[in-house]
Amino acid sequence: MDGERFARDVDTGEGYYVAADMKYEDWKENFIDGGDKSGIMTLEQHEGGYGVPNEYVGNFDDFQPLSLTEQDTKVLESLYNASQNDGFEHGAALIDGMLHEFTSGLHGEVAIPGNVKTLTNAAPDRSVHLYHSHTNATPHSAADLQWLLNEKIDKIDVIAYNGDAYSVSVGTGWVPDAKEFNDAVDIIRDEVYLDVFGYPGYDNWSLDEQYYVRVKEQAYRIAQHFKWKTEGGSLI
Repeated sequence: MDGERFARDVDTGEGYYVAADMKYEDWKENFIDGGDKSGIMTLEQHEGGYGVPNEYVGNFDDFQPLSLTEQDTKVLESLYNASQNDGFEHGAALIDGMLHEFTSGLHGEVAIPGNVKTLTNAAPDRSVHLYHSHTNATPHSAADLQWLLNEKIDKIDVIAYNGDAYSVSVGTGWVPDAKEFNDAVDIIRDEVYLDVFGYPGYDNWSLDEQYYVRVKEQAYRIAQHFKWKTEGGSLI
């Protein structure tokens, strides 16, 4: 694993790096002073992210500006419109210059069909661009970002139901194996759960808004940990 991991100072909001091999118990003792985890809601226990706290609306300070091509914009707009029409997540893959669109007919996820996986596996390394829509306001989930472990995939973009768009690519970052990725995600998820309790305005947020902030912060920290290029902005 790389020598350091991204974390964030709860009071200042500034990001910093700690040793990648620092165990969660040590991090908690050093940075949280024995914070209580009781009542923490895991992402698997609550579906939400439909509400966005007022102070987060249009706020992409942590992200680089979107650098979408005209084609990227058209694809994301198409997926957005499809989700608005039927309430399902939709996806697309740009492979060797050909766009392949798909949906699983599900509200909370979209699976890449077998024929698209076959084409992806036959493509040159770091040449496939994935897109998909979310039916809530959140950016990439950890499961979304895990697709970048596939050596064929270069970038994955998300368009949220509120028109916010996010793009993550490997760029000059590094690609872990599955165990390294999952170990980092486990630590980052725990850190985010604790940190968000101390964010200004937390007590006034709804459960949906709390969920949104946790997912957004988790996605950003995962990408920062692996030094992946992370962009965000309002598209629609």
